[in-house]
Amino acid sequence: MADFDSIVQNDNEPGGDGWLLTNLARSLGERIPTMCKVKLMCDGRSDVHIGTVPMNGVDQSTFPVYKYYTRLGCQNFSVCITKAVTDRMGIDGFRLVSDRIGNSTEADAMAERCNFALTTAKTNEDVTRYGRSYLLVAKGRGDQYIQYLSPWRCEMSDDEDTAMIYKWDEANKREVLTLIHLDRDADGNPSKVWARNASREAEDRTLVAPNDDELVKRIGETYDTDSPRKWVPSTEFTWDGERTYQGYEYALACGHIPVIRQRDEDMQGEIVPHLPTLLRINQGIFDRMCITMMQAFKQRAIKGIKRTVYTEDDPQVRAGLKNVGDDIDYGSLFKAGPMALWMLPPDCEVWESSVTDIRPLVEAESSDIKHLAAATRTPLDILSPDVAGSAAGANLKGDGLILKVKSLNRLANATFTLAVKMALVLDGHEEAASQHFSTVFMPPAPPDFSTLSQACANFKGILSPLTMRWYVLNMTDEEQARARQDEADTQWMQQFSQVLSMQDDRQQSEQVGELPSALGGEDADLGAESFDSDANSMAFMDESGE
Repeated sequence: MADFDSIVQNDNEPGGDGWLLTNLARSLGERIPTMCKVKLMCDGRSDVHIGTVPMNGVDQSTFPVYKYYTRLGCQNFSVCITKAVTDRMGIDGFRLVSDRIGNSTEADAMAERCNFALTTAKTNEDVTRYGRSYLLVAKGRGDQYIQYLSPWRCEMSDDEDTAMIYKWDEANKREVLTLIHLDRDADGNPSKVWARNASREAEDRTLVAPNDDELVKRIGETYDTDSPRKWVPSTEFTWDGERTYQGYEYALACGHIPVIRQRDEDMQGEIVPHLPTLLRINQGIFDRMCITMMQAFKQRAIKGIKRTVYTEDDPQVRAGLKNVGDDIDYGSLFKAGPMALWMLPPDCEVWESSVTDIRPLVEAESSDIKHLAAATRTPLDILSPDVAGSAAGANLKGDGLILKVKSLNRLANATFTLAVKMALVLDGHEEAASQHFSTVFMPPAPPDFSTLSQACANFKGILSPLTMRWYVLNMTDEEQARARQDEADTQWMQQFSQVLSMQDDRQQSEQVGELPSALGGEDADLGAESFDSDANSMAFMDESGE
């Protein structure tokens, strides 16, 4: 294997620690221009390329106007595309795979301790924008073991056995690269997890931060050029010490390094494959705005002018404003303004530029938006709210978005469950390493109660009520528990009503009538005794409530 230029001094061994760190650092540097461009698109700060502004034959005084329009001529469809996905990727909790229903209390408690809802909201946004995001399971922030890692400062190998984390130490003015690796034995089973730090002194960080708007813009503008501004890590890093094996037993128990990657299928995100279409739409909007601006100030001309100097018959000479033989400044004579009056020489005509029809540009823009919606599997009414159609057609158009969300949820499930499992092991629940968890996601689409009620009616007698709640109604565990409690309360009320009804019927049937006192003798005494017994029995029922 040929030698390579390692970023760690005195560590050029192929396949060694310096080799692993160098490859990951340079891989991260390759992604920086693309991520800067995507961030500009999602933030609505991606201007139309300055090269499209006409330079030759244009008055330089109008150049600032064109440059201003490069900022106005941008429509932020990128955030609409990404938000349409992330808004449908909610998490309801975790459950053990062996459980038929019911959330895992320990996993849910750990997720709540780590503020997992906010963390996954960040990672989901990163996945839709950049195609990847990362989680770090470690101590250092109290009982919040699951921490968010930005793809702007983290990189991982394809086999997910090695990861690199960049850190800028502002207090000590040092750049630190942390290498984390999982060793495997001859059979491919995990054997050790270790970490190692390399650092260098620097006046400032060399890797762009996502909140550095000016630098992000400068780097993003070099995207898709012959010389994009990639991050090239310095070759002055040195190892701070040897490998550290202690403290990673929880990760080894789960068979993974403490850095976990969440990704989509191709790790490109939702924006990069459609950047040409998005840029073409913005270019069309810019062209339309420029044409509209130029038509607001129509070009005019005077045809038929033959003289270029003043004569003694001109009003300006007679008024003493000009002399015979002076050059005529037609630009000052034909100034446009309110109540302006032009004095045209004989045989002269005024010419005015014709109006350019911008309807083809508007139609082309609408066509590009439709193609963008189809390519990104985004419902057209999200990108263009004036779209008309039936409710059934809207549901069909939304199927692509729902399938895309479900696909991302399936990939995210492995990341989320591994992070929670590893956090539980780190918290002392060692049995969690051998357990299998599943993420319970919220339904990706709002419920259509008309369709759901019809489906339940069709499946009645075929599926059990519990199965219909789970697969047809897409009810969460919490909603199912509330439904079961409502059923129990309803059943108790029905039974209580039946008892009250039976008591009322018995009271009516045992109302006291005319005693057979005229009969006298033994029958009269027996009847009175029987009535007293029944009355005592009813009094007991009233007191006991039964």
